[in-house]
Amino acid sequence: MPPAPAASDDPTPSPRPSDPTSGDDIPDALSDLDPLPHGEIVVILAADFRLPNVLRHLEAGKIVLVIPAPREPPSGA
Repeated sequence: MPPAPAASDDPTPSPRPSDPTSGDDIPDALSDLDPLPHGEIVVILAADFRLPNVLRHLEAGKIVLVIPAPREPPSGA
């Protein structure tokens, strides 16, 4: 029985790894080709943050953004 060919004996070259810095493989987050459907992003103020609410939205497959904003406007406003 002949020995198995070594990895270097393989006649088909392996594909070259893509350059992660080229940006070719990274989709544009704001691309018009694949926009997020309306209602998929939930914005919560940090003052109103409640973990059960955030978990409920995450389990529903939504993106949750927690914004660090004060509950009350700054004094003098």
